[in-house]
Amino acid sequence: MSETTFFKTVFTPDYREMIAVAQASRRYHFTWGQRSIWTLLLLIYAATIFSIFYFDQILIEASEPHIGPIFSPWMPILTAAVVGIFYVWYVCYFLAARLSGRWLQQRSPPRQVSLNADAEYISWYSEDSGLWLKWAAIERIYVTPIAVAFLVGGVSHYVPKRSFPDEETQRRFVRDALERIPETARHLSKEDPTVRAAIA
Repeated sequence: MSETTFFKTVFTPDYREMIAVAQASRRYHFTWGQRSIWTLLLLIYAATIFSIFYFDQILIEASEPHIGPIFSPWMPILTAAVVGIFYVWYVCYFLAARLSGRWLQQRSPPRQVSLNADAEYISWYSEDSGLWLKWAAIERIYVTPIAVAFLVGGVSHYVPKRSFPDEETQRRFVRDALERIPETARHLSKEDPTVRAAIA
């Protein structure tokens, strides 16, 4: 252990956390326009469903006695909207992430990881693999509900919050990490509301 080490811990990775961090990192990897194109495609898909439902006379006729002739023509559109919102939330964001994490965990249980942070590097290593990063390579720090993450190129590395014994240790770690990354990265990170909340 280096004399300059300011944090050291051991944890077992969880694929569900990896997926959640990857989802949260999208807004740091891609511009608003790049992220929004998928919303546009979803709207086109939804508009198609709305059109199909709009001509579904069975639903209109079934709803008319309950909501009246003024509102019943809108029933197919409202139904499609509710189903679409539920589908996107439940399948894409809730079910897919959790099932994917569970399946990966079953196929290849992750090994325990040791993390070490010193003046120059932060490193993760297990029995058969390892990774180290210079603080100078980190483009920004951000904090998700489950992790402290480091953006480097197209990848986000992270330390799960559960690996900290308490909130004060986590707060000190984020503050120490901020002092070691480049000035531009530190400025971007400190402007992030998630980081401001983590060091408050």
